Amino acid sequence: MPCELKNVLKVVDPTGLTYYLGTITPEEIKALTFVPVVTETSQQDNEVERLKEVPGGYQRSGDTKRMIKIKEFIVKRPSCLIPPVLLSARGKWKFTPSSSTNKNIGTIQADEQAAIIDGQHRLGGLLQLAVDDNISDDLKKRPIPFMAIDSMDLDIEKQEFVDINGNQKGVKKSLLVYLEREDNFSAMAALALMEDEESVFKGRIDTQKKHDWTVFLFGAAKECIDLTYSRSFIIPKGFDPFSSKDVRPAAIEFVLNYWRAVRDAMPEFWADMDKMPNFGVKKSKDKPGTTGFDYRLLEETGIRAFSKLASELFVTTWIDGMKSPSFELITNYLDQLAAREQVKLVLSKPSKNEEVLKIDSDLRSTGKAGVDAIFIHLKSELQRVIQGG
Repeated sequence: MPCELKNVLKVVDPTGLTYYLGTITPEEIKALTFVPVVTETSQQDNEVERLKEVPGGYQRSGDTKRMIKIKEFIVKRPSCLIPPVLLSARGKWKFTPSSSTNKNIGTIQADEQAAIIDGQHRLGGLLQLAVDDNISDDLKKRPIPFMAIDSMDLDIEKQEFVDINGNQKGVKKSLLVYLEREDNFSAMAALALMEDEESVFKGRIDTQKKHDWTVFLFGAAKECIDLTYSRSFIIPKGFDPFSSKDVRPAAIEFVLNYWRAVRDAMPEFWADMDKMPNFGVKKSKDKPGTTGFDYRLLEETGIRAFSKLASELFVTTWIDGMKSPSFELITNYLDQLAAREQVKLVLSKPSKNEEVLKIDSDLRSTGKAGVDAIFIHLKSELQRVIQGG
């Protein structure tokens, strides 16, 4: 069905490329666009409304779950920014200037659909708004920015799709968490670990990329805070920095104090930090970085395990009257843990000590299984220390 798009800007760049800048609405998506897919999806009766798919193209069929998530996000955030989608009109859209004095602003008569080069999931999610009877008319008519190329060779169109999806880098979760730090306690505490002058990790945490001098990323630091302030600590002690802003400064200070206590009580294991190059410096033979570590304490797996141990220590040493763990006791326990041969073996890297895997084969893992294995052994040794064994 033909559509008319008004207030469209026509641009001709120095290379001769002609493109149109304008907006469409969710209600117009189905009439104006299609997805040039490799193979058309077999659609079931109970599937959600989908964009039109034309086989013989270069794209895969869209992920309907992802489209639904986009729809739900826009419903919650109706004023959110929607990046422009990239279309190819394939010479089928006719532009008419509004006047003889302004030939760059005008109207498009779209007699055929344009191919979606980039933005399939955005448009698919927005299409769900148009077919939902519970969505307001204002949201169904919300303008969606587009850039449509007037006429492009199909091989070039395909290459543009490959370039866009092959070369662009998505925003890492670590950076997204960092950007939300003002409203997220875990992110606030992770920021303190990253930037506070008294943090043992200052200069060793990055928001997005793991450099030669980086020990772990901001997103992982945030998750370590979640492990430290677990429900098994919060519920019995009634100390909840996630919901109570009043206790957040103290909670952040506890984290900084804890990691200083770990560093001071375990100098042999912490000596791996000496293998890290200085901030902004690439690794070398003398400073090989994390790959040269002898122990696992400063590997991300070890840091997560010690974050879980922090929760255990906070519960064990908590002083109700002070609303604080006893760092004198924590330091004492860590000192004793550092001296135990089993702890040294558990924290040794399997590649450097084959005896490690005789204790527990999961100690090989650098994932959740490895974190849990290290923690279980640390917790067991801590109980022996507390009991005087």
